[in-house]
Amino acid sequence: MRDAQHVGDWSLNASAAEGASYRAVLVSLGSAAATPEIVTAALAGQGPAQVALSTAGKLRAGGQQAIALPQRPVKAGRYVYALQAVPTLAPARAQLVLSSVFSLR
Repeated sequence: MRDAQHVGDWSLNASAAEGASYRAVLVSLGSAAATPEIVTAALAGQGPAQVALSTAGKLRAGGQQAIALPQRPVKAGRYVYALQAVPTLAPARAQLVLSSVFSLR
C-alpha cells in the first residue's frame, strides 16, 4: 500500500505502433471489480467506479511516451490505471488497457 498523501507521480508510459488519441485515467474502484466493463462505465460517468484523475492527448507512432495525470492527492481506496487508445486511421480498433489493482491508505 502507498500513502495517498505522499504519492507525487501519477504517470504511466505508453507506446503505439501507429498514431492514436488516448484518454488516460486513474479509476477509484471502491468495492467494484477492475473489469473493462466497470472501467468503461466509469469513463462514461456511470456505474460504481469513478474517474479520480484524467488526461487526454495523442500518441506518436513508434517509441515510448510518458503520460502524466494531474498531480493531486486522491482519497484512500482501491485504484486502477486505464488507458483508452483510439488509432487515428482505424477507430474501430480502439483498445482499453488496465493496470493491476493497487490500494492507497
